[in-house]
Amino acid sequence: MERLHYHPNTMARGLNKKRLDCIGVVFPQPNPSLVFDSYFSAILDGIIHVTTERQQNVTLYTGMEWNGRTSLPAFRDRRVDGLLLIATLTDSDIVASLTDAGIPFVLINNTVGDPRVFSVDVDNTEAARTVIQHLVALGHKRIGHVGGQDNSPSTAPRRAGYINGLLDSGLSVEPELIVEGAYTQDWGYEGMWRLLTLPNPPTAVFAGGDGIALGIYQACAEAGVSIPNDMSVVGFDNAPFVQHLNPGLTTVHHPLIQIGATAATLLLSALDAESNDMPRAAERIVLPTELVVRESTGAPRSAPLRPVDASLNKVAQPTVIRTPIETVRLPSPAPEGVPAGLRFSSPDRQR
Repeated sequence: MERLHYHPNTMARGLNKKRLDCIGVVFPQPNPSLVFDSYFSAILDGIIHVTTERQQNVTLYTGMEWNGRTSLPAFRDRRVDGLLLIATLTDSDIVASLTDAGIPFVLINNTVGDPRVFSVDVDNTEAARTVIQHLVALGHKRIGHVGGQDNSPSTAPRRAGYINGLLDSGLSVEPELIVEGAYTQDWGYEGMWRLLTLPNPPTAVFAGGDGIALGIYQACAEAGVSIPNDMSVVGFDNAPFVQHLNPGLTTVHHPLIQIGATAATLLLSALDAESNDMPRAAERIVLPTELVVRESTGAPRSAPLRPVDASLNKVAQPTVIRTPIETVRLPSPAPEGVPAGLRFSSPDRQR
């Protein structure tokens, strides 16, 4: 075998044993950033931890339109044993298509009503409600919410938790204080400016994600609004960078590594059962969250915050345009250990 350089054919072995020992990871957008985005990288860390222990390979599915018509053929050829779908967008039909086709998969950070579907998630609604309870306990009565895009599976539950928290505390829900756009720093910046320029700005704001909170910090700094003296801010995810913000960000700890590891374990267990002709019923696993209180939240100021002059918004002035880098061609010869044609993508994401 060594003399002839023989290597087993993985596809042929898979046909014989009905397993390829490979699972696929499907991202919610065509070109995710795995280097700059702590959300995706943390989930992937958890997945790889489990698959490495189980001697499984991982295939990353990127660059595709996630709908049944165009994506299902790529999954039907069974180049992987099963799929892990991260935060699949709510306007995609890929979940129903995979279910009807009988392709094994587990949803990550998403939950659907179909009892046949495996999923691993947190209780976004309860976590968001806890955020509002914390702010109300500090004395805040006018609380804003800067959330993500409509088709993200976490946006509606977090908005619901925000609303439930207000109602449970006897506070009214004011639509002008709810602005939603994307899980990006740029949107956090824009959304916060919308709140700061209201005739009666909020004294606290709940950001749907830590990336959004980063943009909120930027907007407050440019507007001369002090955190937490003038504005309390709470995020969601507990990304590694937030404890280094000044002040440290109060946020919801989202156990992303554990979610990835749990989803991989769940999928491999389901595949093992299927291989032994003992298919198991679908499970919905909900992992706990925790509110991590740091220095970005405090009691509201005694005097109401006045509207901020919109002319202070630096977005209206000439600025650097952030353009996604699709492909970077490295000069030849490439730096040692770095392949030519290294691909990068924008750090902005949908979740």
